[in-house]
Amino acid sequence: MGADKMSTFGEDTVTLAQRDRITSGGSKGNQPKWYKSGVWYKADFLGCEGLAEYICSCLLKASNIRSFVEYAPIRIIEAESGRNYLGCKSYDFGTIVSGDVILLQLPEKFNVWLNPTDLATDLATFCSGVAQIFGVDIIEDMKVMMQFDLIVGNEDRILRNFGLRQAGDQFEFAPLFDHGLSLLSDITSPDRAISIEEIRYHPFGYARDNGNGLNELEIEPILINMDRFDREINKVAVYPQETVDRALGVLRQSLEETEGKLWANQR
Repeated sequence: MGADKMSTFGEDTVTLAQRDRITSGGSKGNQPKWYKSGVWYKADFLGCEGLAEYICSCLLKASNIRSFVEYAPIRIIEAESGRNYLGCKSYDFGTIVSGDVILLQLPEKFNVWLNPTDLATDLATFCSGVAQIFGVDIIEDMKVMMQFDLIVGNEDRILRNFGLRQAGDQFEFAPLFDHGLSLLSDITSPDRAISIEEIRYHPFGYARDNGNGLNELEIEPILINMDRFDREINKVAVYPQETVDRALGVLRQSLEETEGKLWANQR
């Protein structure tokens, strides 16, 4: 599946009712979310998660990664309270609402978190469990997801933020989603990361080391057309320019540190 098309999402502001609210917990609290007519809306909770989602999806659009969810920035007004939020929106891609995404809670013998070893072994063990139970090889999909998370500093790739999706009578790796806690978007939590290099990345507790951190996995760099990315991100709706500049500054520093290791410029 390619990116969800946002061309019909022309509005920058939406009014939603409390009845459209969805209760779901995150790793750092309960982010306000709404679901209406096949569209998800997520409000900023810790800083500028919606902006991070949007920037990450623009970077994905400019890359050779084909399966991801596209986000757009939005101002959300809750009708009853009149409260204003900044955040993002996306089409539903098969979530808990529609029941299509399968989260990968595997039997104990594949639970590498009970007895972790090294990254390559833990990844292979986890993916072998998925292959045995669901009949799909996801190891290359996992590597790409982990690479991208290292580039953007995604702190929140917990088990419920990736999974499988039904594809006919088979399964496929779900499109990449939920990059809200990237680009140091959390500016309020006591345990927030100060730099991308210090993050311990889920789901395997690995780290970025000198711009890489996945050497043992024999990865190929993700290809990103930076000229296309610059065009995509030229003007960002809703968010103050200083907030946009801060997030883009974090990304551009990370891209500089990881070029030739995790990604390469596709001209």
